Amino acid sequence: MSHSHSQFLSLWIVRRCRCGIIAHCKQCLSQRSLRAAVSQLLNLEFPARRKFIDSDTIREQDRPAKILEAYPCFRDLDHIIDEFRRIV
Repeated sequence: MSHSHSQFLSLWIVRRCRCGIIAHCKQCLSQRSLRAAVSQLLNLEFPARRKFIDSDTIREQDRPAKILEAYPCFRDLDHIIDEFRRIV
């Protein structure tokens, strides 16, 4: 392999990696903005959600499943931590 060919190959690999990193960063940013939007909605709906969770209409043993069914975003650890902050 000639020096110029290996140099070209190295530059090509670096560019491909940068494109992958840029795509990954864009995906992370879109996920962060989505998380921020969901968090804002959870903030607005907090009183109604607490009323639903504390109501006697859900049996105690069914409560965790019903909450996750109604709020699948709580499968994300960040949203759970935010919810604890709202409560405290």
